[in-house]
Parts: sequence; structure tokens; C-alpha cells
Amino acid sequence: SENVGGVSKYLNNIRTATGYLDLKEGIYNALKRKPGGDGIVNSIRRAKSSFKQLVIPGMFFEDMGVTYLGPVDGHDIEGLIKVIEEAKRVKGAVLVHVITQKGKGYGPAEKHPARFHGAEPFDIETGIPSHPRTVANYTDVFSTVMCKLGQRDERVVAITAAMPDGTGLKRFRNMYPDGSLMWEL
Repeated sequence: SENVGGVSKYLNNIRTATGYLDLKEGIYNALKRKPGGDGIVNSIRRAKSSFKQLVIPGMFFEDMGVTYLGPVDGHDIEGLIKVIEEAKRVKGAVLVHVITQKGKGYGPAEKHPARFHGAEPFDIETGIPSHPRTVANYTDVFSTVMCKLGQRDERVVAITAAMPDGTGLKRFRNMYPDGSLMWEL
């Protein structure tokens, strides 16, 4: 299920707080000096890892030794700055997972996000390109070629990352509405 952010944000705040990081390091160092301390430290790490697997998103990265922070609302500038400051304090590699909405706050882009995938100069009021295009761009050429290939050879299949508009595969998808030759991942 989708992470709503409350628990994740709370846990991220705790696990990146300077006090927590210092306390954790102090406890680990103290335990390691005791007989059998290494075993206790390893048991604590395994228990902590198991708990994180259940509760914290991004464990794929954590398992590779990369601290995962997020998801973070990329439109909340104060919150984003706070998480980036927290990331700077973490020792080692950090991945900050930021979620944004394309065109947020700009009506034409919110209404037609695919048109603003690779934006060219446009009228700020209408969102319409300032200069009509005189030559086809790469996306248009790719779209035309894929459609021609699909018509000539039934073995041609298009795969897109769930954005047929931005990748030029919308026309191809429309040619095969049953989805047999267009896979959206």
C-alpha cells in the first residue's frame, strides 16, 4: 500500500537526529568492549533490520548500505530543506526520495503534463508554444517509425514506462487499443 508519510516522516526524523546517531554509536562501542558484545551488537542490528523491513520504505537501498530518506513532498520546500540537512549528517551514501507533481501550480502544465515533458519556449498565460515547430522532434520521428514498424511486422512490441505521451508511443498504443502490442510498465 501507498505510504501516507506520517510514520515514515516520524521514523526518518528519529533515525537521522544527531542525538540518536550519537547514542546508537555510543551504545554499539560500549557493547563491543564487553565480552560477547559483538554478538549482542549483531543481534541488535538484525532485529533493527527486521523491524525496518516491516515499517520503512526503501529497504532495498538500505540493504545495499544506502540510507533511504523519504518519501518527501518535493513541493514542501521547508520540509525538503530539513530532510536534505538531515541527509548531510548521515555518514555514508544517502538516497532522498522526493515526490513531486509535474507542473504543480501552473494550470496548463497540471492539465496537460505530457505537453510539458520537454518544454520549449511557451506563452506563460496559455501554455502554447511561442513558435510553431517547423521540423519534427525526436519523439515525433520515433512515434512515426514505431507505427510503421508495427504495421509491417506483428512481432514489434512497444514497452513504455507508463508514459506513452512523453515517450512518443501514444499513437502506437492507439493503433492497438487491445494492448496486445503495447506494454506499459
